[in-house]
Amino acid sequence: QFLYFIGGVPRLMGLTVAPATRWSGAQRCYRQLLKSFRDAYYHDRAKLFWVRHRTLVEMHKYGAIDPTSPDCRLALGIGHEVADFVARSMRFSVQRVVEHNALVARLPVGEAKLCRERFVKAEADHELWCKSRIRALLSRRPLPPYPY
Repeated sequence: QFLYFIGGVPRLMGLTVAPATRWSGAQRCYRQLLKSFRDAYYHDRAKLFWVRHRTLVEMHKYGAIDPTSPDCRLALGIGHEVADFVARSMRFSVQRVVEHNALVARLPVGEAKLCRERFVKAEADHELWCKSRIRALLSRRPLPPYPY
């Protein structure tokens, strides 16, 4: 393996090697949160916009904390927990919707309406449960610095 530089760009055996980017812990946490929210809300642009906005506001609130402090590590750990929870529990499943629509198409009209109402209510209840769980996770965060 021969590494050399041509014009300031590292090359390995004639191939360009991508420079290693060093993201901060907050940047990694923000990226993980946005990826999990995109998987959860890609079907609803309004919800996706507002959840991205609220995430950015919260990250801005905690941006003044020293990155080496225990409070910062705790806040970032909780952010990673939220991202993991959203990725596990809130991922939108197209397959589930397709299966439900196939079921509704086979049922008589009266039963189909009831089935659809139950499905929509179950989706809304699940989203409420997820939001309450996220609020419970976020309640463990330290308070943001002074201006907030």
